[in-house]
Amino acid sequence: MRQQETEYDFVTLWHVVRLLAGRDLEMRCKHSQIPGQLPWEKDWGRHWKAVDMCCSYLSSWPESQLKHWRRLVDSYLIGTALPPLSLTPTELLDIVCKEETNTFGLYPKLTGPLYMIDQPVPRGDSYGLGLYPRAARFNHSCLPNVSHKPDEQGRMVYTTAREIRAGEEALITYFDLTKFTTLEERQEHVQVHFRFTCDCVRCTEESAEENLLNIESLPFGIF
Repeated sequence: MRQQETEYDFVTLWHVVRLLAGRDLEMRCKHSQIPGQLPWEKDWGRHWKAVDMCCSYLSSWPESQLKHWRRLVDSYLIGTALPPLSLTPTELLDIVCKEETNTFGLYPKLTGPLYMIDQPVPRGDSYGLGLYPRAARFNHSCLPNVSHKPDEQGRMVYTTAREIRAGEEALITYFDLTKFTTLEERQEHVQVHFRFTCDCVRCTEESAEENLLNIESLPFGIF
């Protein structure tokens, strides 16, 4: 596959296969497991149940992208040396979409708001990726109040970047804010990679400022 497809596609399916392998192992061992008693398990789930609860946003992806992923599913996940999956091609496509929209890249430096440090630096190159279902519930903001970074055990650690008021939503950024600085860059990035339009406080304010400047520059002349 690595010789025939892009590196991005290879990494995506590699991660999907790891998720499916975990599902297969869980199904084989489910009768010997002791049910968890953690208080959050009812709402969040664990293991494959948590993955299954993630949103795929299947209807938001362009048909050209879905067609490409269907081809990858048919070529590399159907009728291969993988364990019997008991999943249909449509269900496998849904899992690919979930992987694409809920996976976190692992970076050596902090991913968070620019105001946390005097001289913001890029978070560095990704050295891995992982799907953290509960963490995927965080919404995005280009002015987040929570930062995140993996620890030495691969756990994603979330830290408040400032005092969060009672009732205020905890928000993270989905990407490196040092690389996408303008309103146009950020909007294009979230639309292409996360399938939504960002309407956070920062984007709303910057959009209003741009609209005002555009209005002021119109050649209305003298009335």
